[in-house]
Amino acid sequence: DPLVTFKIGSEKIKSTVKKKSLNPEWGESFQLPVKASEAVLEVLVDDYDMASGNDFIGSFEVPLNELNDCVERRQWFTLNGEEEGAEVGNVLLAYRLVHNPEYAPFVEEESEPEPEVIELT
Repeated sequence: DPLVTFKIGSEKIKSTVKKKSLNPEWGESFQLPVKASEAVLEVLVDDYDMASGNDFIGSFEVPLNELNDCVERRQWFTLNGEEEGAEVGNVLLAYRLVHNPEYAPFVEEESEPEPEVIELT
């Protein structure tokens, strides 16, 4: 029952759980604020278990420092397991950096630029 968590700094959002699927397709879209140019998107995949807690499957990171053109990227990423060098699967992720004025409340000072958001599909 895979579940994906997307994190940038302290901000995070979770996908829905795909019950009894070894090859899940989510077809969901998310937005997370990107507050720093050196931000990194962390993607964690867990096996959802309400009774005993989730079990870690794997994770990967996407550096966002080169995203500045609002062009969608579709890329396969390798899920890295707990043991060093353990590859436990692959994830296809579509993502792009866009300006979203709805996230303007995150701006603390007038001199700081309004934050961008990463769109994940």
